[in-house]
Amino acid sequence: QSQLEKYPMPDAVTRLRMAAESCEAFLRRGYVAIGMDHFAKPDDELSRAKAEGALHRNFQGYCVQTRAGQVHALGASGITQLHQGYLQNEKDTDRFRARVLAGEFPFASGYRMTPEDIAVRAIVNGLLCNGSADVDAALDSVKLDPDWKARYRVESVGKLQSFLADGFVAWENGKVAIAEEGLPLARMIAAAFDPRHKANAGKLEYSRAL
Repeated sequence: QSQLEKYPMPDAVTRLRMAAESCEAFLRRGYVAIGMDHFAKPDDELSRAKAEGALHRNFQGYCVQTRAGQVHALGASGITQLHQGYLQNEKDTDRFRARVLAGEFPFASGYRMTPEDIAVRAIVNGLLCNGSADVDAALDSVKLDPDWKARYRVESVGKLQSFLADGFVAWENGKVAIAEEGLPLARMIAAAFDPRHKANAGKLEYSRAL
């Protein structure tokens, strides 16, 4: 990785063009676009799940909802995904092994999701899996403070303005849908509905949308 740093990396425009050309190549060969950057044959269970609105995401990527469930991680630094939160194993291998051999759960940290988190997750998953989300239904499915819901709607729509103006996304009757032209920007559009995304701005990230 360090040896690659001396070579110039493609800029955002070039990366977007590369993604578009790659997508077109897969589609010409009979694949179906699944989510942001996954492809599958039409008879694959992922393609069928997308057509039925049953596509889901977890830490391993896209999957069908019946198999999404909870993800239990094994090994150092692994992250367990539960319905109500997340747990991360010890990152240091020696410390992880020592706790396992001692008969302990090797968790180093955990996070219990709030009702707000659960609503946001439903919206983000809907956008990344099916290209659309019923924002009002997600906000009404859990007990949330009315002031928080009103503020969340206003802030989310505000962050969507550039995508709305360019026709990449549509907002109507409390529902948001990504246009076909906007699918390569799905992660950026979904980020508009993540209140924590702004808080992480400027910090080192493991991946970029473009």
